[in-house]
Amino acid sequence: MDVQKITWKRKKLLSLMSRMDNYSEYLLLWSPRDRKLWYLDIEHDEFHPLAKWDTFIAEPGRYLNGIIEGEFER
Repeated sequence: MDVQKITWKRKKLLSLMSRMDNYSEYLLLWSPRDRKLWYLDIEHDEFHPLAKWDTFIAEPGRYLNGIIEGEFER
């Protein structure tokens, strides 16, 4: 699996997806520092935590749909 290293506002992250079909403005990111998944909405300049890996992988569809529906925005 190819991952891309990115930096967002001084936070070093790994991009886990190249694109999400019709939602190319979203990135699913891994933060090695806090060992959590985050998502970045590039269009709206929003960066939000999702979950720890074990929680995410148990229900990935819930989290991916939640990103699109804005469920994880604070």
